[in-house]
Amino acid sequence: MFFVYIIEAQESKRYYIGQTDNLEERIKRHNQGFNLSTKPYIPWQLKWWKEYSTRSEAMKIEKS
Repeated sequence: MFFVYIIEAQESKRYYIGQTDNLEERIKRHNQGFNLSTKPYIPWQLKWWKEYSTRSEAMKIEKS
């Protein structure tokens, strides 16, 4: 399964949309600073997610 997710920076109220096959690990990595575009706004909180059966389907939703 693949997930499209929205996270929110707790202090700046910025949002980030992404996709992954391991949602829990991906959120952890955002909060550990592994993603350069989200690192300056740590901490992040998961606000929404939806499951898809293929990565291509998830990527299509992420980009829209």
